[in-house]
Amino acid sequence: MNICIFSGRASAGAEVKVTQSGKKVARVRLAVDGIGKDAKAQFFDLIMWEGRADVAERFIQKGKEISVRAHANTRSYEAQDGSKRYVTEYIVDELKLHGAKPAEKQSNGGNEEIPF
Repeated sequence: MNICIFSGRASAGAEVKVTQSGKKVARVRLAVDGIGKDAKAQFFDLIMWEGRADVAERFIQKGKEISVRAHANTRSYEAQDGSKRYVTEYIVDELKLHGAKPAEKQSNGGNEEIPF
C-alpha cells in the first residue's frame, strides 16, 4: 500500500500550470519539521490536480499550514546534460488547510478539509 501522510507548512505559494490537455496542476513544496534535538526540516514536493489545484492556487501561500494524504510517485527524466534523473513526488489525495480562513468563509474552527 502506498500511503503517505504529511503535516507542515508551505515553503512558498502554489506553482500552478495548465497541461497541454487543459488540466490544471499545482506544485507545493512542503516543509516538515524533523524529529529529534538536532533534526532539520525536510522538504517534500506535493502535486495537486484539478480541484485541489484550484484550492492550492486560492489558499496556499508561504507559511500556510496544511496536512495531506498522498501517494508517492517516482519518475525519471533526461537532464540537459543527457544524464538520467529521478524525482519522487507526492500526489495529493486529500488536503486539509489549517489556520485562519478569509473572513467571509470562517467556520469549522479555522480548519477546512477539502476531500476529493
